[in-house]
Amino acid sequence: METNNSLVITDDIITKAREAGEAIKQKLADIGLRSTPNIDLEGRTIIGDRDGQKYIIEAYMREQLDYHFPGWSWEGMPVTMMGSEWLLCQGHLIIPDINMLALGIMPPIRKFHGVGGARIQYKSCPCKYNNKNPQTGKATPMRSCENCHGTGSLPHSPENVIDIDKNIKSGNSGAFKYAINRLTHIGDDVYGKRLDFEGGEIEPITTE
Repeated sequence: METNNSLVITDDIITKAREAGEAIKQKLADIGLRSTPNIDLEGRTIIGDRDGQKYIIEAYMREQLDYHFPGWSWEGMPVTMMGSEWLLCQGHLIIPDINMLALGIMPPIRKFHGVGGARIQYKSCPCKYNNKNPQTGKATPMRSCENCHGTGSLPHSPENVIDIDKNIKSGNSGAFKYAINRLTHIGDDVYGKRLDFEGGEIEPITTE
């Protein structure tokens, strides 16, 4: 973001800047107090649960961005491989905010850097599924298997990676939704963040 350094600071500009700041805080407070529906009018599930942690589907958060901040954009960054087990996705969420004009910021935008990680998924050894207990029907790895040596897992090497694009999409989605919540307070009721009227964040003990 660029600031207009040639701007002459007058009492009128200071007043407008304060009013702009209050307008931004009030809008974020109003958004943060909105309740996220469990399902929409078409029966689509909005709030999910993964291992006891609630989350909001990305499609709904995009729709809310379209409504509150039309003209938003997401600038993704190159994916970073964290060894052979994890990958890191990053990006900047940019939203237009006309209030920034009063602060001398051109173009009038606000932005936030989001980060999300995802575990790389690898194939399991075929013996894990082919060796079934005749009594229980439960499949277990074969101890004599020369490929996995009874672990049920194949080596974590490139040829055994499963759909790396899905892992990248998962990491990018996490980074994107994190940035949405922190910059706009969409989904505060699910992700556990609250913005009081003075602008300070209150984070409950139990958060995602």
